[in-house]
Amino acid sequence: MTGSTEVRHHLLDLKRKALDFRSSGRLREAAELFSAILKEQPDWEHGAGYYDLAGCYEDLGQFELAEECYNAALRYQPANPYFLCGLASFLPLPARRSGEGI
Repeated sequence: MTGSTEVRHHLLDLKRKALDFRSSGRLREAAELFSAILKEQPDWEHGAGYYDLAGCYEDLGQFELAEECYNAALRYQPANPYFLCGLASFLPLPARRSGEGI
């Protein structure tokens, strides 16, 4: 096995663990693993690592960090509909901007 193959397998293992943590509600642990993946390979899965991390932050109520991660994901794939929808959740609704209720 080459070095790059070993690294890829290691990162895939981290991703599997992170997804398991997230699905079981262990969001902080999931966020830590996604962060570790991105530290080793910032362009992991063409921005999907940032998208996954953003979801963890959003579920943890860390909205500024979530928004930053959605933006980071979009730098890799600006037209990705999943990344765009994630970021869109932070855009204000017209009623919120005008101060009116719905």
